[in-house]
Amino acid sequence: MAHIRLDTSRFPIVCTHAEGDFTPEQARAYSQEMSAVVNRLEPFASITDLTQAVVPQLASRTVLRKFVSDHHENSNKYTICAAIVIKSPVLKMAVQAVYHLKRTAFPHRAFNTHEDALAWVTQNVNDYFCDDSHPHDMAQPKRAVGERP
Repeated sequence: MAHIRLDTSRFPIVCTHAEGDFTPEQARAYSQEMSAVVNRLEPFASITDLTQAVVPQLASRTVLRKFVSDHHENSNKYTICAAIVIKSPVLKMAVQAVYHLKRTAFPHRAFNTHEDALAWVTQNVNDYFCDDSHPHDMAQPKRAVGERP
């Protein structure tokens, strides 16, 4: 069954799972959920699992492009890091090329497994919350990862 869904249960780590050719309606619902994450104005890290996804239809891609465009500034400001899980070497090169051209303000990497992505993201989140060099308007008081203020 095709879907794109967001899991925020481990915030500040958020996971997107895409499977099959999700519909524009599913892309809109996902975009609304992800907007809520970005609009929290709190640092977060993302993992996007594309291992079961196919290239979505044009209407779905348009919805996602609009989301990226509308939230670019806050995404760059509050994203600690981003990992993409993708098995296809060709798609992995394409994703890395897009990241290279897009010039994000945060580190990003492609992985073959969700476990490898989660380990890298978790390390980046831990390093972020233990680093005093972040501006005070962005960093939260030091706390355990996942602990609510």
